[in-house]
Amino acid sequence: MARLNATAKKLSVRDALLVSILIVAATDNWYQGLRVLESLPRLDRAASILCVLASLMVCARRPSILKQIHLEAWLFCAALVGWAFAAGLSSGDWEKPNRTMGLFVVAILAGAVLLEGSRRQRWFANTIALLGAAAVVMALLGLDVSDSGGFVRSGRLRGFAGGTISIARAGSAAMTVALVRLLTRKRTSLLDIGIVVAAGLATLQSGSRGPTVGAIGAVVAVLFAVRGSASAPSRNRAIQHQKVLLGLLAALLVLVLATSLASQRALAELFTVTDGDTTARVEFWRYSIETGILTPLGVGIGNFSFEGASYPHNIALELFVEGGWIVFGLFAFSVRRSWSNWATQAEHAPELLGLLVYSLGAALVSFDVASNVLFAIVLGAGLRRESMHLAVTSASGHVRGSVTKTLESP
Repeated sequence: MARLNATAKKLSVRDALLVSILIVAATDNWYQGLRVLESLPRLDRAASILCVLASLMVCARRPSILKQIHLEAWLFCAALVGWAFAAGLSSGDWEKPNRTMGLFVVAILAGAVLLEGSRRQRWFANTIALLGAAAVVMALLGLDVSDSGGFVRSGRLRGFAGGTISIARAGSAAMTVALVRLLTRKRTSLLDIGIVVAAGLATLQSGSRGPTVGAIGAVVAVLFAVRGSASAPSRNRAIQHQKVLLGLLAALLVLVLATSLASQRALAELFTVTDGDTTARVEFWRYSIETGILTPLGVGIGNFSFEGASYPHNIALELFVEGGWIVFGLFAFSVRRSWSNWATQAEHAPELLGLLVYSLGAALVSFDVASNVLFAIVLGAGLRRESMHLAVTSASGHVRGSVTKTLESP
């Protein structure tokens, strides 16, 4: 918490407002899982407009910022806009392709423009963790989830664009940031331990595979990135924290198993590959691959349709089947570039690397392109030549100043 307060003091009001716009866009669908908050308006369109206006304002003041954005970002976004325009032109239905790609494209470019510098990045990651933890705590206190009764009493609840999956996504994002901080910081924070326990309990009880697997994959990726690219003290610290982390996760697993029979069933669903959800997704993915291979230019943005589903629950395959080989290739290159940039900065911005891996992992098994705004923002923020402000410390560890270093990916 002290680190969060220190970050807030260093962040100007203007910077906080700019980053807050991204946070609203990234977390808009989290609160839909709680019935008590369902009366709140949807903010996706408002967030999209605010992202555009804020990005234009920043670019007007500093046009040079556009030169820092990598070519992959421009090509990928241009392809998405072009394919969406072509789909609307051919079908006469402009609402569906615009809804599918509008906020996603805006979020990529807004992330690249607005999420600049270590201060804004820390504010973004810290606030994401706190908002996710708040949603989880409200659920665990017994506030109804939108699909049916109490969260803890009912175990896994079925939902579409809400309910348990929204709580699981919020909890996993918070858990990812907290686990990464526990692995990479010198001091162990009781707040981070509390977030891991509460968010882990809610996520595992939900039985939602995507957020759970994404969070675990994110922590593993950050661990290897830090050990591979960081200084010797950071590597040693990460290695030392592994035992503490494993103990914490083991205790969390025991807590989930001891909570209720419903929790045990939900946990079992994480490892079940023969249930209806998994079988349906496998069929969606098979159809997407086969159709994508046969249609190099794609079936058109927003035109996926198979057995009543309007998207394949996999962001990569959705782009492949709807956008064709070109859009999919640009997507793959963009992910690689963003990963490379965040991995290069793993010692200084590990939370953002964790959020990239987590949100990508979740996007590969659940929801559609338009609903994965957190991934788009972090992806876009990694598609720029970043200037990181590295702290210069004395031998005693006190900050004495700062040095600006431009980090280029290969």
